[in-house]
This record gives sequence, structure tokens and C-alpha cells, in this order.
Amino acid sequence: MSKINGINISDEALMLLFKINERSYVEYLDYDFLTIDDFKKHEKKIYLYSNHVMTVDDFKNRNCGGTFYLIDELLTNDMIYSVDDSQHLSFTISFYGLQFLNEIEDKIIDNVNRRLKLKQLLKI
Repeated sequence: MSKINGINISDEALMLLFKINERSYVEYLDYDFLTIDDFKKHEKKIYLYSNHVMTVDDFKNRNCGGTFYLIDELLTNDMIYSVDDSQHLSFTISFYGLQFLNEIEDKIIDNVNRRLKLKQLLKI
């Protein structure tokens, strides 16, 4: 858990936020399972189509790597919002989430620039 700009956010949720920004949205087809472990514990076989039982890899592909358990954290912090007109449960980044990522990226760039300047000063 990190506190960035006054907001507590887990590293996993932050990485998901970057992924949502990169992809424009994330989609969850099997959101009744919060985690991959929940899916693995499910005793009944789930058929995707005739004679194909859903595997862990299928679950990950259909559910953004099994990250649904992180959605509430991002929603609570107003980083994402639900896409109402999508076929499946989908989320996209909010203006505030985008602003938050931009601030993080700016801080990273500033840190890199400071380190480069320090290296240059030490060489003189």
C-alpha cells in the first residue's frame, strides 16, 4: 500500500489503473469470482462452449488477469467508472484517475531528471 498525493492505493490497484489507461477499458465476464483462487475453488465445471471447460488461463483472459477484486478500491477513490452501455461489466479511467496517473508520471520524470543532473554535477 502506497500513499500517493494523499490517497492510499495498493500497488496492484495502481498497476491495474495503468493497464486500464493503456487499454482504454477493462472487461469482466465472470465477475462472480473475485479472484483466481475463488475460480479454482469452484467445484462445478464451467463450459465456455461445447466440450471446452474453462481453464485458469481462460479465466484470466476473460477477466483482466483475475483483477476484479481491485475494482472496488479504484471505484472508491474515483479513479474509474463503470461503462453503462457495454455488453459485459466494464470499467474505464475517470478524469481524476487520468490526472492522478499524470501526476505520478510527472514525479517519476522529475526524479529521473534530478538524478541525471546530480550525475552531471558529480562528473564536473
